[in-house]
Amino acid sequence: MTDWWGDFEFAEGASRRWRIGPLTLWVTRLAKEWQVAFERAGELDSTVEVTDSSPAPAGLERSRYLFVQGTTLSVSARVADRPVVARPEMPVIVPGGLSATLYVSTPVWVALSAGEPRQRFHELPSWVPSSTWFGENNIEGALYYAERTRARHERGSEVFRTRVTTSVTVNNVERTPLQIERIALPLPSMSVFRDEQGGLWTEHAVVDYVANQDAPVKVERAPLAEIGKTTPVSPARLARDTNVVTRALSAALREVMP
Repeated sequence: MTDWWGDFEFAEGASRRWRIGPLTLWVTRLAKEWQVAFERAGELDSTVEVTDSSPAPAGLERSRYLFVQGTTLSVSARVADRPVVARPEMPVIVPGGLSATLYVSTPVWVALSAGEPRQRFHELPSWVPSSTWFGENNIEGALYYAERTRARHERGSEVFRTRVTTSVTVNNVERTPLQIERIALPLPSMSVFRDEQGGLWTEHAVVDYVANQDAPVKVERAPLAEIGKTTPVSPARLARDTNVVTRALSAALREVMP
């Protein structure tokens, strides 16, 4: 299975078209410049295509980036540039003393780099989530993306090549049930990996939930072991800050059922 990310050689005047789910991206190499254009469909899908192409349709706005040297375009798969709050389609309940692993997928970001040495010059999401304020109040918090999720409890057979999946294991050490109505993912502090089927993953996260306390969080150095062998695709955007990771994940796990 050919990946849509990696290094691509362009002759002068050549164009390629990427279809990454709802995103269609055109890139053209001209003398001393790259031209980029894109459009998004109105529906989410999992189509992936990379083909030689004519330049983008005339009606699309083009961006021009001036690079004197280099005919290689580097295309990267990255996580979102903000944390994401994912809300399950229905509340998820973890009974007291039990554990559950949830799988949450989020849109992939596409980054373009070129030049000698490489410089990132364009980046865009395959799908633009809505924005939401997330925090203790209107002052303490940050702007996140908001996503709806099925919060699957099994990995399933579907291969996500246009979205990035994060697995989160929640250990409810309390005797009372834990109701999870939202899951906050500190994606800028997480990396992207590829599994053997071509699916995209972040590191695995583990939360030990204790009522009325910040849940101790551990973000592993790799995806969940059950996924099998994985290889790195792109590094984290931000250096991992344990306090930031803890706040982002634990803030989503404070709603305990009576």
